[in-house]
Amino acid sequence: MTDRTTISIDDPLFERLSADKPDGVSWTEYLEALADGENVPREPERTNALTADDVGMLKREIADEIEDRMTRR
Repeated sequence: MTDRTTISIDDPLFERLSADKPDGVSWTEYLEALADGENVPREPERTNALTADDVGMLKREIADEIEDRMTRR
Protein backbone atom coordinates (compact mmCIF):
# COMPACT_ATOMS: atom_id res chain seq x y z
CA MET A 1 0.00 0.00 0.00
CA THR A 2 1.20 3.50 -0.80
CA ASP A 3 1.98 5.89 2.03
CA ARG A 4 -0.54 8.70 2.22
CA THR A 5 -0.57 12.15 3.78
CA THR A 6 -3.57 14.26 4.66
CA ILE A 7 -3.36 17.95 3.80
CA SER A 8 -5.58 20.85 4.84
CA ILE A 9 -6.40 23.68 2.46
CA ASP A 10 -8.88 26.54 2.58
CA ASP A 11 -12.35 25.76 1.22
CA PRO A 12 -12.17 28.30 -1.64
CA LEU A 13 -8.94 26.73 -2.93
CA PHE A 14 -10.41 23.24 -2.66
CA GLU A 15 -13.49 24.35 -4.60
CA ARG A 16 -11.30 25.81 -7.38
CA LEU A 17 -9.20 22.65 -7.60
CA SER A 18 -12.26 20.41 -7.47
CA ALA A 19 -13.93 22.35 -10.29
CA ASP A 20 -10.76 22.13 -12.39
CA LYS A 21 -10.06 18.41 -11.80
CA PRO A 22 -11.52 16.38 -14.66
CA ASP A 23 -13.79 13.42 -13.97
CA GLY A 24 -11.89 10.15 -14.21
CA VAL A 25 -8.62 11.67 -12.98
CA SER A 26 -7.69 10.78 -9.41
CA TRP A 27 -6.64 13.45 -6.95
CA THR A 28 -3.18 11.87 -6.86
CA GLU A 29 -2.83 12.03 -10.66
CA TYR A 30 -4.20 15.57 -10.74
CA LEU A 31 -1.89 16.91 -8.01
CA GLU A 32 1.15 15.10 -9.45
CA ALA A 33 0.50 16.68 -12.85
CA LEU A 34 0.19 20.13 -11.26
CA ALA A 35 3.37 19.61 -9.23
CA ASP A 36 5.28 18.45 -12.33
CA GLY A 37 4.05 21.43 -14.35
CA GLU A 38 2.25 19.14 -16.79
CA ASN A 39 -1.02 19.85 -18.49
CA VAL A 40 -3.80 18.12 -16.63
CA PRO A 41 -6.04 16.04 -18.91
CA ARG A 42 -9.26 17.90 -19.64
CA GLU A 43 -12.68 16.95 -20.86
CA PRO A 44 -12.97 17.56 -24.63
CA GLU A 45 -15.54 20.34 -24.22
CA ARG A 46 -13.26 22.38 -21.92
CA THR A 47 -10.66 24.73 -23.29
CA ASN A 48 -7.79 26.53 -21.65
CA ALA A 49 -7.33 30.22 -22.27
CA LEU A 50 -3.92 31.34 -23.43
CA THR A 51 -1.85 33.34 -20.99
CA ALA A 52 1.31 35.36 -21.43
CA ASP A 53 3.27 32.26 -20.37
CA ASP A 54 2.02 30.39 -23.47
CA VAL A 55 3.39 32.90 -25.98
CA GLY A 56 6.78 31.17 -26.22
CA MET A 57 5.32 27.99 -27.73
CA LEU A 58 3.58 29.79 -30.60
CA LYS A 59 4.92 30.80 -33.98
CA ARG A 60 6.48 34.23 -33.70
CA GLU A 61 3.90 36.07 -35.84
CA ILE A 62 0.99 34.48 -33.98
CA ALA A 63 2.66 35.17 -30.64
CA ASP A 64 3.15 38.83 -31.57
CA GLU A 65 -0.52 39.20 -32.50
CA ILE A 66 -1.75 37.53 -29.31
CA GLU A 67 0.62 39.54 -27.14
CA ASP A 68 -0.56 42.74 -28.83
CA ARG A 69 -4.21 41.83 -28.20
CA MET A 70 -3.51 40.92 -24.58
CA THR A 71 -1.87 44.27 -23.87
CA ARG A 72 -4.76 46.23 -25.41
CA ARG A 73 -7.33 44.90 -22.89
